[in-house]
Amino acid sequence: MAKEPSLSELARRLEDARRDIRDDIAEMRVQHDRDLQVIATRLDLFVTRDRYDAERSAVLDRVGRTEKDIERIRGNARWALGVALTAFIGPIAVAVIVWLV
Repeated sequence: MAKEPSLSELARRLEDARRDIRDDIAEMRVQHDRDLQVIATRLDLFVTRDRYDAERSAVLDRVGRTEKDIERIRGNARWALGVALTAFIGPIAVAVIVWLV
């Protein structure tokens, strides 16, 4: 028959098992805390859908205003070019007409 462990040996083994379990739980808590820190860091980078939509809407509004400003400036440039050409060609045309008459 196999030798049975004594009560003191069983108590020692139970105490060793408890100590191992306590150490394992402590390690799991440390790892859990690390995991929570990683998740918290990632959540800090997270942007809510409402904020994303608001910022996107603001950017689209700015782009729209900028496009309108560009069109207005182009219209002014076309007008200025027409005035400059008229101011330059007008006197030449008058001089040619006077010279021919």
